[in-house]
Amino acid sequence: MRNVAILLLVVALTALLPPVAFTQDEEKLDEEKHDNRFINWESYREAGTRSRAEEIPLLLHFMTDSDAYCRKMAREAYGDTKVIRYLNENFAMAMVDIEQLPALARKYEVDGLPTLWFLDSDGRRLTHIPGIMSTERLLPLLEFIHTKAYETSNYESWLEHRK
Repeated sequence: MRNVAILLLVVALTALLPPVAFTQDEEKLDEEKHDNRFINWESYREAGTRSRAEEIPLLLHFMTDSDAYCRKMAREAYGDTKVIRYLNENFAMAMVDIEQLPALARKYEVDGLPTLWFLDSDGRRLTHIPGIMSTERLLPLLEFIHTKAYETSNYESWLEHRK
């Protein structure tokens, strides 16, 4: 009986404590959302809104879970810490599953997977890249888009001068 009374007292006292633990958990979740262990994918709408508001480029990654090449790119290129950091700091990103959003895939004329579409903050289409991208190919392309080097140079010339 005494154990039951102690348990009830502990439960009652716990209910009176302020929700500090919940606040700490929320802060921890917020930190994880913005850390560079994972890409901060958003919905198509959210990413477009953030791209316009922050005046940063938009990356649309068209994919499907059933495609082996999409899974390989997600595992390899999007698993690289340099890619994760560069994307999180410089882009708004949306992963678009073509099985869930086929009209969006048609709008962007996606005919192979994976396909990357890059748009400027005004929604203007800059370029698209069909097929899997390695980290070594993706990082320079991200820099080219983010720095707006496309305004003064083509990619091949820029890449040559970059080396």
